[in-house]
Amino acid sequence: MMMFLRSRSLALSCFRTSIRAFSSSRGAGKDASEESALDLDAWKTVMRSQALREESESESPSRSALDDNRELVEMWHQAGKFVPKNITDEQLQDLTRLATRSAKKKYLKFLAIKESHKISKKEKQERKKSEREAETVTFKVGYNLKSY
Repeated sequence: MMMFLRSRSLALSCFRTSIRAFSSSRGAGKDASEESALDLDAWKTVMRSQALREESESESPSRSALDDNRELVEMWHQAGKFVPKNITDEQLQDLTRLATRSAKKKYLKFLAIKESHKISKKEKQERKKSEREAETVTFKVGYNLKSY
C-alpha cells in the first residue's frame, strides 16, 4: 500500500509541475497579449492624434497645403489631365477639404468644364461683337455711298 501511495504522490507531483508549467506558459501568453494590447492602445492614440491634426488642418488649411494642391493641379495639367488652367485660392481651399483622390479629380474636372464654358461664352461674345462692328462698318460705308 505504501508503494501505491508513493507512486500516487509521485504522479500527483508530476501532474502539479506540468500544471505549473502549463499555467506559467499561459501566464507568459497573457503577458504577451497585454504587451500587444498596450501597443494597440499606443497605436490608437497616435491614430486619434493624427485624425485630430488632419481635422484641424482641414478647418484652416495652411499655406503649404494650398501650395501642395496648386502644384498637384499643375502636375496634372502637364500630364494632360482635364484640369482648370486658372484656379483661385478659394477653389484650392475647397480642394484641400476633399479627402479622396477621386473626389479631387471630380472637383477639378468640374472646374475645368466650368472654365471651358466660360471661355467659350467669352469667345462667342467677342465673335458677335466683331460681327456687329463689321455690320456697322458696312452699313456706314453703304450709307455714305448712297448719300453722294
